[in-house]
Amino acid sequence: MIQYFICLLAVKSVLSAPVSAPDVLEEDFEMPSFNLKPETHEEEFVRMDQDKDKQLNFGEFIFMDLAYVIAKKEEFDMLDTNHDGIISQKEYQDHYKSVQTQSDKLRQQYFSSVFEEFDTNFDMQLSGDELVNVLAERFLVRPRSNFPKIVYSFDKDHSEYMEFDRKFPFDQTDAIPNAQPRRQPKPDTFKQNFMKQDKELQKLF
Repeated sequence: MIQYFICLLAVKSVLSAPVSAPDVLEEDFEMPSFNLKPETHEEEFVRMDQDKDKQLNFGEFIFMDLAYVIAKKEEFDMLDTNHDGIISQKEYQDHYKSVQTQSDKLRQQYFSSVFEEFDTNFDMQLSGDELVNVLAERFLVRPRSNFPKIVYSFDKDHSEYMEFDRKFPFDQTDAIPNAQPRRQPKPDTFKQNFMKQDKELQKLF
């Protein structure tokens, strides 16, 4: 049995690692689903020329893409919680605190589910054999002979499952032919809750 261990001393210790709040980028937003009426170049220019001086400065030019303008307006309205037409610093910070809270909640549930499912002896650490099961059942791959060395590289302070999960070199594994996940989700388990919360998180963007 592989002797190296990757431990989770407590869920709180995992969550104490710094996590950046997801950046809200324009590509994170879905474009409006309705059909926009095509504009001629003349109509587009008139729409962008907000001061009607028949010329465009950069502040006007960036409004060329109407779908983008509508998406950014929806984003603005989402952050402007009191709908006064202004996003205050508090509104801005509250939004990203909410995103961070959701991210932390999903992280906590994810790591809890991994240990609930694969820590078969309930010692709050994943042995080499248990990690092999993680790879097989969650990623449908099996490790090669260098697996102990790879595990050791992640097990620096006995609390590195998070790094293992995020940075494991899957090119050092082999796919399991015709593999199917052996564990099926049960009703009202974490996996259903995770999917539900993930959808709720996506609504923030």
